[in-house]
Amino acid sequence: STGGGTWDECNAPGYFSDLDIANSNCNMSGSRQDFLNVPSFQGTDAWLSNTYECYWGGLACLNSTFCIDRIEIENNGLSGTIPEELKNLTTLRVLTVKNGTLEGTIPSEYGLFDTL
Repeated sequence: STGGGTWDECNAPGYFSDLDIANSNCNMSGSRQDFLNVPSFQGTDAWLSNTYECYWGGLACLNSTFCIDRIEIENNGLSGTIPEELKNLTTLRVLTVKNGTLEGTIPSEYGLFDTL
């Protein structure tokens, strides 16, 4: 729903044989410091690759639970709509998706996040 095939980087590989190329084209390492100093690690692999989601570029996961803590995707050509399914990420604290062409309304379920 966010135009993943047209992102500027970290696109899912078209074929399994393209995985190394897709990962090498993913430079969203998320160099930002966590403002609450919550221990986490950040991914650098292409989205929808065969690695655990916590290793995908632009995501950060909590060290203690391996739950997605932050989604920070800026200037990457996101388009379409914000997925309603993000409501299932109950530990999400940060959602940054600026400088793309996302449109539509923010799903009302996002108002139920305790930590966002």
